Amino acid sequence: MRKLLMLIAMTLTMSLSAWAQSKLTGKIIEDDSKEPLAATTVRLLHTDSTMVQGRLTETDGTFTLQVPKDGKYILKVTSVGFKTLTKNIIVAGGKDQNLGTMAMKVDAIMLN
Repeated sequence: MRKLLMLIAMTLTMSLSAWAQSKLTGKIIEDDSKEPLAATTVRLLHTDSTMVQGRLTETDGTFTLQVPKDGKYILKVTSVGFKTLTKNIIVAGGKDQNLGTMAMKVDAIMLN
């Protein structure tokens, strides 16, 4: 009986923690042309820069990241040929957040 109660408690705890996750969504575009950037790396980091989750953007530039719990995070967006985009994020109340459209600037480097 005791094992059954522990199993039920563990299942309930795991269900609640999965339910408490929130989502971050957004879209990445190129600053000049306003075209969506596909296969761009989007990473969610703790404030100490340890990675929480990472994804590539879809062909339309959109992304969705699962946030495990409320807190302060850093969103870091990188793509070859573009300047890194960094944004501080605060997740509170387990609510989903739409970060909107974010534009990446071309990182033009002159070669000799």
